[in-house]
Amino acid sequence: MSDINMSKVCGLLGVTVQLVKLDSPEILVRCDLLDASGRILAVGLGARTLAQDHGDLNKAYKMASKSAQIDATLKPWSRRISRRVEIQPMGPERGRRQGRSRAAQGRAA
Repeated sequence: MSDINMSKVCGLLGVTVQLVKLDSPEILVRCDLLDASGRILAVGLGARTLAQDHGDLNKAYKMASKSAQIDATLKPWSRRISRRVEIQPMGPERGRRQGRSRAAQGRAA
């Protein structure tokens, strides 16, 4: 998910993003999604090491923040979506009718 799409999703949901840097040897960021009353709706975590970004602290923080925001944004919605997905058979007969249709049976007679 791109940074622009993530901002659009948060805007459509009417949530505020709050980033908190956690004490850690690595860059560790927590993202809280808040509703209008300040209640926490979702929490996401993002982590990055300085080695991943060649010692660039600003880039490491920015990437950890993006990861945390994506995690917080997708986590609650992915649970809801996965509950609605129906499990379908994955065999060669998937999408095919068992037997012939009435029209095909009529033509064969």
